[in-house]
Amino acid sequence: LNHILSRAFSVQLERVEATEGELWHPSVQKCILRDFADGAKGDPLGVIYLDLFGRPNKFPAFAMFTIRCSRKIPGFLQQWREARAEEERRGLVGSKGSPHGECDRLLFEKEVDEESSIDQLPVIAMVGSLEASGSAATRGGIKAMAARAVGGLFGGNSNGKKDPTKAKAGKGSPSSPIQKGGRNEVGDIASLEFSNDVRLSHNQVETIFHEFGHVLHAVFSKTKYQAVSGTRAAVDYVEIPSTLMEKFAYDYRVVQLFAKRADTKMTIPKKIFDEFRASLALTAGLDAELQAIYSLLDLELHSDKVEKYAMEGQGKSGASHWTAKVMRNIESEHSSFPPVPGTHWPSRFGHLATYGGGYYSYMWCKLYALQIWSTLFAEDPLNNEAGTKLRRQLLEKGGAQDPRVLLHDLLGDDISFDYKKVIQQLKEV
Repeated sequence: LNHILSRAFSVQLERVEATEGELWHPSVQKCILRDFADGAKGDPLGVIYLDLFGRPNKFPAFAMFTIRCSRKIPGFLQQWREARAEEERRGLVGSKGSPHGECDRLLFEKEVDEESSIDQLPVIAMVGSLEASGSAATRGGIKAMAARAVGGLFGGNSNGKKDPTKAKAGKGSPSSPIQKGGRNEVGDIASLEFSNDVRLSHNQVETIFHEFGHVLHAVFSKTKYQAVSGTRAAVDYVEIPSTLMEKFAYDYRVVQLFAKRADTKMTIPKKIFDEFRASLALTAGLDAELQAIYSLLDLELHSDKVEKYAMEGQGKSGASHWTAKVMRNIESEHSSFPPVPGTHWPSRFGHLATYGGGYYSYMWCKLYALQIWSTLFAEDPLNNEAGTKLRRQLLEKGGAQDPRVLLHDLLGDDISFDYKKVIQQLKEV
């Protein structure tokens, strides 16, 4: 990711030491996204917590959570003094540190006065459910060796040198895991060096890139109000940055920078990668069909027909009866395969609750992400001019402007809002 970030966006992800009590689990890593665009000298753009490994009772999927939005803070010094005084009153300052003490320190790297309006530093958490592999996995949790995957993917120095921001060792060490309940639960992640030996499937890489697209949207945002900061945007638009980032994982010019055999360090041959991409075309139609079925079910269950369905389902096993009926009707009409009796896949369709009628945006946003990629990045995916344009004209705007205006400003007359015309371009994917 740092290859993309530094070359296309002029930013760098840097691992930093967390204050005592700041992290909610030893496997979480804290990073700062630093800006080097337009003469900037590593100015902090945001704090990003990487919590990428699964563990018992943890949120089971990949997601991005905004802990604190970016926004303009007028009269910053007075507000900071009041917040600091409240933290001191509550005993949050001192040996355990302030929850946002590091952010406050970073803000003061810039000179401010009593009348200054300053950008609030966003704080983001990116979570995942990666599993440790090989000898690094135990039933008790993730050992230190497995956790090196996080550093290798997100922050490993390309020159192979030790990372200068590596945190000091805590209570444990890679050879002496932290003890909990009489078992080795997790190694001391803070004591590790970054490693480039990362073993992930392509699907996992694509998912990480997708979520980091949301992270960039949140961190790059420069809106006046936090209500329209970053991903707080129209659902028809909010998946464009994330879907666009996925495209980098399918471009060999990017993939060859990090996809290497663990034993020989040999870069994945272009022929093999091209064959892999070609194989995806075999099921591309079925994948699109499945996404359409998901979207149709989501729209139907959040339509004004729900009350009618619920009334019909009274006395017939409640919601599970009528939702299954709706599901079967949609599958019968739109699926290439008949419904399977006794199954009820909507029970694992988590987006029904979190997107509430907006799941279609994944397919919808894919159309616009494709146009952005084709116009700005297809010729050179690491083109800094293209990355800067995307950052300034789209990502920094958050949800503060009409998406159609933002897309037109970004691509000019090259943008098309005719979905039938754009769908034809999907054949090129």
